[in-house]
Amino acid sequence: MLAHATCDGRRVDHPAPAEDLARRTRELLAGLTPRLLIEQGLARVGDRPALRTLFEARSPAGSSVWLEVWVIEDQSCVYDLVLGAPSGAFADHRAEFLGLVESFRSP
Repeated sequence: MLAHATCDGRRVDHPAPAEDLARRTRELLAGLTPRLLIEQGLARVGDRPALRTLFEARSPAGSSVWLEVWVIEDQSCVYDLVLGAPSGAFADHRAEFLGLVESFRSP
């Protein structure tokens, strides 16, 4: 599980376009190939726009991993919430991860 924020100090008074959220998601997954997109959709986390993406990928060692990525944007920051686990263990950790996503609030 990973939670990360990038803030640049600029204020943006409009929601992030879906293309920006998708680009940020691709940047997070750089180096994981091949990737298979399982699900992707726009959502809201708190009152913020978000993109939720579920992937299956291969680790550098060749094992199958599943990743659920939430990219959330507010006026000055982008937040990344990521769950990554071997495909056989992903479901064991997902409920806890979704609890993190549901409880997330930007300052």
